[in-house]
Amino acid sequence: MTLIGAYGSGAPHYGRTTNMDKWTDPLPWLLPLDLVMIAAVLASIYRNSRRHG
Repeated sequence: MTLIGAYGSGAPHYGRTTNMDKWTDPLPWLLPLDLVMIAAVLASIYRNSRRHG
């Protein structure tokens, strides 16, 4: 979901391409954020399985 929010969906239109010289790739910031969220979800699942198992 974060990749779709960062890159958008659909073909580039005039509003999306007018400032392409100022565009920066969001992927270097999205990968650590996604990894932290995945780790948090896995830790939560592990903690809940230990509590109820």
